[in-house]
Amino acid sequence: MRLDRFRPTVGIDQKDLNPKPRTPPVTAFPHIFSPLTIRNLTLRNRICSTGHMAAWMHLNGVPNDDCRAYFEERARGGIGLVTLGATSVRAGDHPAYFQNLDDRFIKSYRMLATAVQSHGAKFIAQLCPRGAQVRAEELCETAPTVPVARSIPGIINPPRQPSEHVASWSVEDLEDVAACCGRAAGRARAGGADGVELHAHQHHLLAQFLSPVCNQRDDAYGGSFENRARLLLDALSAMRRAVGDDYVVGVRLKAHDMHPDGNDESDCVRLIELLKTRGLIDYVSLTVGGLHHHTGTLYAPEAEHLARVGRVRKAIDLPVQHAGSIVTPETAEAALAEGQVDMVGMTKGHFADPHFVSKLRDGRREDIRLCIRCQWCCTEATVGCIYNPVTGREKAWATPRPAAVRRCVVVVGAGPAGMEAAIAASRRGHEVIVLEKATRVGGQVNLAGAAPLRRGFGEIAAFYQRQAERRAFDVRLGFEATAESVLSLRPDVVIVATGSTPARPRIEGCRDVFTVHEVLDGALDDRRSVLVVDRDGHAPAYVAADYLRRAGVRVTVVAATGSVAADMGADDGPMLYERLRDAGVSFIVGRDLGRMDAGRAVLRSIYGEADQTVGDFDAVVMAAGGRPVDSLVGLLKDGVGELHVIGAANGGRFIFEATTDGARAGHRV
Repeated sequence: MRLDRFRPTVGIDQKDLNPKPRTPPVTAFPHIFSPLTIRNLTLRNRICSTGHMAAWMHLNGVPNDDCRAYFEERARGGIGLVTLGATSVRAGDHPAYFQNLDDRFIKSYRMLATAVQSHGAKFIAQLCPRGAQVRAEELCETAPTVPVARSIPGIINPPRQPSEHVASWSVEDLEDVAACCGRAAGRARAGGADGVELHAHQHHLLAQFLSPVCNQRDDAYGGSFENRARLLLDALSAMRRAVGDDYVVGVRLKAHDMHPDGNDESDCVRLIELLKTRGLIDYVSLTVGGLHHHTGTLYAPEAEHLARVGRVRKAIDLPVQHAGSIVTPETAEAALAEGQVDMVGMTKGHFADPHFVSKLRDGRREDIRLCIRCQWCCTEATVGCIYNPVTGREKAWATPRPAAVRRCVVVVGAGPAGMEAAIAASRRGHEVIVLEKATRVGGQVNLAGAAPLRRGFGEIAAFYQRQAERRAFDVRLGFEATAESVLSLRPDVVIVATGSTPARPRIEGCRDVFTVHEVLDGALDDRRSVLVVDRDGHAPAYVAADYLRRAGVRVTVVAATGSVAADMGADDGPMLYERLRDAGVSFIVGRDLGRMDAGRAVLRSIYGEADQTVGDFDAVVMAAGGRPVDSLVGLLKDGVGELHVIGAANGGRFIFEATTDGARAGHRV
């Protein structure tokens, strides 16, 4: 089984670089671009950025100028509503977050509100009484049965069980929590925010008190549904008193806990009706499950929780916002048209492209960088994008600095590093020529996108193809770059982005060691039993395992890094492991391949235990990183005035390193 049928059609020839017809503007997405009024607040469209934040956005809990630039760029890009997320309201909460503890924060709200509102968007301040966030599996998931890198130290792993944590709060403390929410809401209004929202989802304090799994108190704050909702009611009541009846107040809740003993959709409807009857809320923002459910990886369907949210929406009479893997404008438009939601949260979509809405409005659908749901933005970057290096660097890169002198920049390689270098240099006014020996742009992400489990990565290559088609710079495909051919173009600057080749470690007793690239090209389709060794900690080994098991091959994965998918983050790794385990892939953790002996693998322990001999394998696949392809560097260094080596050619391992390297080079030349 070769992968041809899975490959995204992103290859282009030079003769085909003709711009495609543009998507009809606005009228193609009438529901997205229809205004929405909530109480006395009117949004210009239905696309929103839900509450989120990152450590780099603040200094000692106070939003900084990087934060302002980040939110302002999204407002400039046409979004209807942005929300400053997860702001602590009480002293003693985790110091990594915004801290709305006293009137000093009013100035911060004013700075952000002014920046956002000046571009026509609206600004909501989200408040979050935190407590200690509990482990995901204790509220809505079961723990993996092999070691998986799932912990987020200091945030997900508290010192006590959830029921013990809920029980530890005194009545006086809970009354103070509600009072703090009220004071914080008053500061938000004083600072010019258009509304406030209370965070009561995921696994923070309010969600714990709402949960029958966590909340086993026997006082006025536990037991019955009404008692478990008491803390939320008290907090929202304090907020409403502080801001008045002419101000927007929302709440973020879970439509379903995704736990057999937790709250379900009917409980969510009941809670919303209780809050609405008391005049406490004007809209509700809905997620599903806990942190590891609602984030949505590329292994799950797009908009996987939309049906649950839609059922809640049809049962209530309040505007509903939902963020949950809604990626494309077509999906957003359909969700709105069908009445499943009133506002579409596309927070990660705006990590990928802050100008998503304005491009759609102007008929430039093909220019949008679509979120691929890889989760790098949350598990590694805490607000960033694997293929938009400007996100988080808005102050420096959102508005390119025009080049003082137009120069000829030759980029060798049209992978993510080379294409980002070309985009940045071209935007600054340079003449850019990209040389690529393959017949399509995108480099190794074409291979990643060809694998069924990682098909979303094909969108990265597709985006770069669309940029090539715009002819903003010269892309020459099928061009084998040599020192002579490069220098013949008389460049002022050369950027080498020639990538890497897979490492192929020698294994005693094994004549042929295969790479993941060879697996995806079908080299092992006819094998019976294959050993895949992960020395990398990232996706390649597991992509190979998935491909082989789809081809009918029996697969055993050895995780030599100490845990399955060790470096893939708290969402991505566990989901990948669970899907492969359920599909019949076997796992051995904490061992590495020492040698092969007549088809049997001798595994050495990374912890010093005795060797283990397993299996009867007819092939070995090693995922062990790559080696830079940098032969051009030495040949060019004396022949060109300015030379940059970027991405995997400079030792980078990951796409985000490549795109960041490329953008940095393009902004420096």
